[in-house]
Amino acid sequence: SSTTWGLPSMPPDHAIDGPEEAIRRLRADVQARDPAQFPVQHATSRFHLGVSLLGLGDLDGAVESLRIAADLFPEQGMPVERAKAVMMLGVALRDRGDLEAAMNAFAAAGRAFAEQDQAIELAASSHNHGLVLRDLGRPEEARELFGHALATFEEADAREQASASARELGASLLALERLDEAVEALERAMDLARRGGGRAAIGAAANVLG
Repeated sequence: SSTTWGLPSMPPDHAIDGPEEAIRRLRADVQARDPAQFPVQHATSRFHLGVSLLGLGDLDGAVESLRIAADLFPEQGMPVERAKAVMMLGVALRDRGDLEAAMNAFAAAGRAFAEQDQAIELAASSHNHGLVLRDLGRPEEARELFGHALATFEEADAREQASASARELGASLLALERLDEAVEALERAMDLARRGGGRAAIGAAANVLG
């Protein structure tokens, strides 16, 4: 599934009453912050609203809100925040089935993260970009991106994320019929999951390995 690592969490005072109440409060924030007068504040509220709508499965609403956030965060001055909004837009677009648009969003976010030396965020965008490429029937290109994400996450000792990237790397190698390499990657995914990914991650890797 798509990942959203390295992104801002919900404002604490909006998350305590459940997702529906959080969305109601975020909509109120959006209405209260005129984008012409307060573009960054409006973009921030739009970002959190988009992520929350995505979590509830409102893909059209998520795409709309995240696109506005990405447009409002200034490229000069807040490039990382803009790239994070673009990456989340890519997640929403992929979930909605707009694969070409999602691919373009992840590629743009990745370029921005690379320019700003944001290694973990770049790895997350690479992972998500790889998912789209595999959806589009391009497993060789996906394999390269999952390999990059895996190396970065392992270097950062982010075992859960590394396990997911190793699993997707193995699945891509399986699609390419490179079975020995696929087994190696999936066994690595299981080991990483045992050391920090939890039972669900172990099960996911074991399922592909089987």
